Amino acid sequence: MFLIRSRRWLVILLGIFLAQTASATPTYFSQFGQSRTHHIEVERLTAFNLTIVGVPQYLVTEWYLNGGLVKTDFAGSPSNRTLFIGGLENNRTIDAVSYHPTNPGYGDENHVWHVSVFVPEVPQPDLAMEVMQVWPSTVRVGDTLNFSWRVCNQGDAAAAATQVQTYISGDWLG
Repeated sequence: MFLIRSRRWLVILLGIFLAQTASATPTYFSQFGQSRTHHIEVERLTAFNLTIVGVPQYLVTEWYLNGGLVKTDFAGSPSNRTLFIGGLENNRTIDAVSYHPTNPGYGDENHVWHVSVFVPEVPQPDLAMEVMQVWPSTVRVGDTLNFSWRVCNQGDAAAAATQVQTYISGDWLG
């Protein structure tokens, strides 16, 4: 527990907390040791990382997005290899090929991510008549007919201000 003695420190701590929570980019991992294929789903235009864990030293890793080279990694020591994706609009295949540049066949691996991009459903209001009452039950020409109704929102989002208009046999009642 911290005792905060000034507003300045509270603002600094709050800023650090917000920066840490805002930068939480999801990472999808693949373990080095054998070629692997992954299927992941990401929300449209959401950033994420792809990481191969434990790539041996001196191996080159080339990253391909739908067959086009986008990045090449090389490290003189064992390391993780990461590709940052700033967000996708459509489904893609991302391929990471690791190999030794001077010793063909040594450390060759292929890590593939088939990325399905989805658009989350936007909640919508759904107004429906819930209850309608009419009285009296029998009427004659010239009698007064009373009715009332209640509209409810069955949707997942709030409805904007709504106006109900009443028609009988195509005639607006006002």
